[in-house]
Amino acid sequence: MSDQALLRRAIEAAHHLEDPAPPWTDILTAARDVVGADSGSLLIFDGSGALLHLSQVGVDADGERDYREHFHTLDRFAHDAMRQPAGQWMDTSRMYALAQFRNTEYYADFMVKYRMAQVQAYILADAPTLRAAISFQRGTVDMGASDRLERGPAAAFFHTLRDGIARRQHAVYSHLANLEEAFSSFDEAICLVGPTGAVMRVSPLAREIFAGPMFAERHGTIWHADPRMRAMLLQSVAMTCQTGVRQSMTIPAGTGVTVTIDMVVAGPSLRVAGERCVLMRMQRRGSEDKQPDPDHLAAVFRITPAEARVLAALVAGQTAAAYAASAGVSVNTVRKQIAMLMTKMQCNRQSELVRKAILGQG
Repeated sequence: MSDQALLRRAIEAAHHLEDPAPPWTDILTAARDVVGADSGSLLIFDGSGALLHLSQVGVDADGERDYREHFHTLDRFAHDAMRQPAGQWMDTSRMYALAQFRNTEYYADFMVKYRMAQVQAYILADAPTLRAAISFQRGTVDMGASDRLERGPAAAFFHTLRDGIARRQHAVYSHLANLEEAFSSFDEAICLVGPTGAVMRVSPLAREIFAGPMFAERHGTIWHADPRMRAMLLQSVAMTCQTGVRQSMTIPAGTGVTVTIDMVVAGPSLRVAGERCVLMRMQRRGSEDKQPDPDHLAAVFRITPAEARVLAALVAGQTAAAYAASAGVSVNTVRKQIAMLMTKMQCNRQSELVRKAILGQG
């Protein structure tokens, strides 16, 4: 196929970037052929440097697995390149002295194994919370490749690709803004986070929730003052990303304040290129809200007074351990009471108990 035909095919593929599900395999294949490389990759990282997405063409399946599971953390070139502004070309043969680069674990144990002598990358997005690049791998070094790509028809194609990504990002933010407006009418805040809990986008109401003393955003990541609760939060985010199964929980967020969180995998309209991220819906209940009355709960749900007191404590944001300490009973006793509550109230999760109790207060 002629160079002009390759460019036409590449530009045609790039024009589909605003589709609900862009044909990334076609875009990557066309871009690789324009560059004249052996393989091509699309990489997306969050603000913390965690890998959100990897798509590849022409790459050994073992190599893709090794990179995804381990070597992306050692890829000095990718992390250096991702600090650059969108529209920049980066090249390992330009950036590093070969003798120095050869001593890195990434080069010695990954690039050599999969016959990569040179890697070039074009930066597609440089937002603080999401960075994307399209990279190309060669088995031999071509010192003039970057010069050819930075001007002429090939440069025009990559500018088209970058502009398409920018438009798609804008469409994502617009859709998220519409969701924010819809959920805010129900006093629900939303937050988009990566698999490690890195915050990618928050609604104004979510900012208010994160301004509290216990549940907040710290260094770009969701955070809780209680280390155990923080670990549970991050584990739930990771589990949602990994399995696609919806997760729900209620956490204490201050004196008399709780936040109920619902987590689902973000849909295609909230992703630039299939990156893994979670949409968190949050609703805060403050001390000004109606406090649970154990006698009322016992009557509504036909539970014992002791179980009703435990349920009221859960609604108020107390953990099983905290309630046990305040009531002078063992944690095991409280946990058995929670298990019995789940059976009687036909709930599978503690968060469901809290929701049902709140709705049942009338």
